[in-house]
Amino acid sequence: MKFLKQFLIVFLLNAAALALMAYIPGVTIQSGIRGLLLITLIFTALNIFVKPILKIILSPIIILTLGLGLLLINAVILFVLDLSTEYLTIQGVLPLVLATLLISAANFVIHIVKK
Repeated sequence: MKFLKQFLIVFLLNAAALALMAYIPGVTIQSGIRGLLLITLIFTALNIFVKPILKIILSPIIILTLGLGLLLINAVILFVLDLSTEYLTIQGVLPLVLATLLISAANFVIHIVKK
């Protein structure tokens, strides 16, 4: 039951972060709430399954950059999310960087709330 509660909290906070991300110029989320929920589901799954693998693979970079390598991991996850669904479009590098910063801040809040 605790896992389901934590998953729901993470899902809702990710949905809020992705909804805020839609206000960045160059980032569009299509199909309204349905598209947002689908993107959030895929993004949460990527964070649960792919992000730990990327953290292990890129751990030397994370250590050498004193944690800033996590921004690279978040950028890769957003790029994969953009490629995997037609509901999210990120047009250019600057919107990707701004969205990465927003998602990284949201992940920081999520980790604080989960503890």
